Amino acid sequence: MSPEEVSRMVSLYGNEVYRFARKLFAGASEADDLYQQTFLNLLEHSYVLDEKKNPRAFLFSIAYHLYKSQVRRQARRFSIAPQVSYEAAEAVLEDPGESLEEQAIKGEEADQIRQAVKGLPDKYRIPVILFYAFDLSVEEISRIEKIPAGTVKSRLHKARELLRKELERYG
Repeated sequence: MSPEEVSRMVSLYGNEVYRFARKLFAGASEADDLYQQTFLNLLEHSYVLDEKKNPRAFLFSIAYHLYKSQVRRQARRFSIAPQVSYEAAEAVLEDPGESLEEQAIKGEEADQIRQAVKGLPDKYRIPVILFYAFDLSVEEISRIEKIPAGTVKSRLHKARELLRKELERYG
């Protein structure tokens, strides 16, 4: 892929790839590295990108496989401490009609959900992130993870069950 094409991909899909990397890693430095590795991978390999076949999903696929390789290669080194994303903090503060108490409750609930999702095994967490945070279809997730669509559906179902049980503990 030419540098001009990669630059265009960064312009079009860079923010979403970065958000995906941030959802995969708790630490910003690991997410930055994954983001950069994704686009460097495009430069290093002679990919031919078909605009009709959802280039965004293709970039997510590259990022996902780089993530899996990194996890296999190294022990988990990212922090387990909860981090609130900019989007989540912004969403809590957007509605000025809510009281501070209501905003705090919403923020706490969002943190509990984020923590519950972070606690899922990768095989459940990745489809949940791709499906709910990035609105990818089951078929797109299937192509990204290179597993059958039925497996994606069953993993999403199992993840919802695990999340429901975990969140019921909080009340």
